[in-house]
Amino acid sequence: MASPVPICDICMTDNITKPASVWCSECEEAICNDCERQHDRMGLTKNHKTIQVKEYQNLPSSVAAIKQKCIGHSLKFDFHCVIHDEPCCVSCVAEKHGTCRKLKPLSEVVEGVKSSAAFADLEDRAKDISALIGDLVTKKQNDRACFGVQKNKIISEVQNVRTAIDNHLIKLEKDLLYKLDNMEKKHNGDIDNFIEKLSDMRKKVEKICVDLEKTRQHASNFQAFLSIHEWNKKIEIEEKIGCLYKPTS
Repeated sequence: MASPVPICDICMTDNITKPASVWCSECEEAICNDCERQHDRMGLTKNHKTIQVKEYQNLPSSVAAIKQKCIGHSLKFDFHCVIHDEPCCVSCVAEKHGTCRKLKPLSEVVEGVKSSAAFADLEDRAKDISALIGDLVTKKQNDRACFGVQKNKIISEVQNVRTAIDNHLIKLEKDLLYKLDNMEKKHNGDIDNFIEKLSDMRKKVEKICVDLEKTRQHASNFQAFLSIHEWNKKIEIEEKIGCLYKPTS
């Protein structure tokens, strides 16, 4: 967005609004075409150097804000004190720089300053610093990208380990369930076999009970005596087998 064209400061004193065409850094005023002709003819200002308003608007804000006059005395800077490295007006020289022996006319100091070694050195240093900062920014950006890659790599490795652990746990679970199923089948089979044997034993014992009752009712004492001996052997065998499987408290 283009900067607005400044208004002529001289015309403004007469409440006239006219666009300025040049800028006088020594007067620190924007000047229109008509006032420029008068500015160039007056004795106090005819040697002032002006620049086009467009050039002035292209100046860095820090440069455009530089005052050409002493703030303390409102006088034009005419000298430069080498010892204090500062511009001075005539009043500054009298008040603060009377004993300074290295006072130079400001016009001599500023002559050719833009083509001086000091200006070129400052420019080179600024470029070097800018390049250094650029390299640092690039390095940090690369570091950030590298960290992101490392982060993703670690996340991938963690996910792989987790997958491996999950798969191992799944396998352990399947193996354990398989073993438990087989153990359960065997255990249940053993119990079924045991129950079947117990059922057979019970049937035998119940038959003995029935036979004993029938013998009591219908057999002779001699028959009962002989049968008791045989049944007693059978009962002893069943008692021994029953004791082997008797549950413990």
